[in-house]
Amino acid sequence: MRFVGTATSTKFSTAHNEERTYDYRLYLASVIRIPDAWDAEGEFAIGSKKCKWMTVDEMLNDRKIYAINHDVIQMLKDLI
Repeated sequence: MRFVGTATSTKFSTAHNEERTYDYRLYLASVIRIPDAWDAEGEFAIGSKKCKWMTVDEMLNDRKIYAINHDVIQMLKDLI
């Protein structure tokens, strides 16, 4: 893993119904093998969390993700 950078963002938290400040740290990882359960197509679960592989463009075009996490997507675009 390699540390790429940080970003700080203050925004409204839909989960907590209040404004919060978030500090993000971005790392770039080289993966040798992805578990078969982490299907490249569709959703998969890690613990109680639903996950899905997406490109930055796919996240930008998803209205819900963009509305909640446009700051995170911008950090990805700026740092990768």
